[in-house]
Amino acid sequence: MEATFDLETMTDEEVIDLLGGDLDRLHRLIREADERGRAFDLVREELTVQHPNKWIAWTLRGTLAVGDQHDDVLRAVDRVGLPRDAVRFAYLDPDRPSWKLC
Repeated sequence: MEATFDLETMTDEEVIDLLGGDLDRLHRLIREADERGRAFDLVREELTVQHPNKWIAWTLRGTLAVGDQHDDVLRAVDRVGLPRDAVRFAYLDPDRPSWKLC
């Protein structure tokens, strides 16, 4: 069974402890997640047109899995053996509100 945790309520020390006390690993995971997020934002619209109302597992190499349920793409990632923290998971909602910052 996969452990669950809430990063919003955890202290910095608890997060570092969760990662085995490896602060360098934490920094690397944050940098990689930021990079995936920026790259995914560039292709989100195109992917939403291709796969509306679907869940997607995406890496910097492209789409890994598409499914109707979040669990579908989680299982696909697990079958490939890729760590979940190396994947961007998203629901491709064509009616997603857009945010405009002034």
